[in-house]
Amino acid sequence: MCRIALSEKGYMTTVLGIEFIKFFDEATQDVAAEGPRLLQLDGHGSHISLAFLLYAKDHDIIVLGYPPHCTHLLQGLDVVVFSPLKHAYALHATRFYETTHNPVDKAEFLTILAKAVDDAMTEANILLSWRRTGLRPVDPSVITPDMLAPSKVFAPEETFPVPPSSPIHGVIAAFKQMHIGSTPPTVSPLLASSPLDFSSRIPSSPHDRHNTLDIFPSHHHPLPDALTSLNAGPGESPPLAPMDSV
Repeated sequence: MCRIALSEKGYMTTVLGIEFIKFFDEATQDVAAEGPRLLQLDGHGSHISLAFLLYAKDHDIIVLGYPPHCTHLLQGLDVVVFSPLKHAYALHATRFYETTHNPVDKAEFLTILAKAVDDAMTEANILLSWRRTGLRPVDPSVITPDMLAPSKVFAPEETFPVPPSSPIHGVIAAFKQMHIGSTPPTVSPLLASSPLDFSSRIPSSPHDRHNTLDIFPSHHHPLPDALTSLNAGPGESPPLAPMDSV
């Protein structure tokens, strides 16, 4: 049993959400044996509107939302069904082109999609999707800690397609020196200024610009050596001179 609906802009809406749960109610009444039904959904707004949830409550439908960012592991359509559906559609679209020598257009799309759905939405695939997600039978071990681990953080030098210029090298080296609890690196004399004092006035004229560095306390966030030598280039150069007034 299948039903197709559309919205003005082509996106799922709260109105279509109500139509969906009504269809779900109609399609599952015979197999529910007058007991509660479980409907598992993602957190899209069309699934959690007040009207949607009230309809579910009035018709003995339990709505269970997937945890955020976990549908790729827990949503059976994503895990199992959509892959064979994609391959089935590509197969039927290719056959259509070989037979008619025409690409699939809007008039033929639903006909070909219906054939792909018949091939992919089988009982075996649907039952497999419940097992692969650990939802039925309930099996938490299906989702391993590695599958929920954060994305790997790559070192900066591994992400640049070409070796970065020397200032970038300096910044990278500076960040590598910043370790919590480690001994603060040496600070350039230029930046070894007084503690932070918000009572000091903000410079308003170019002649006061040399005082702007005083708002950065050296004891609070010491600047690593790598940053103090960014302007040195490949060779040795003297320390930065104080900023001249403009």
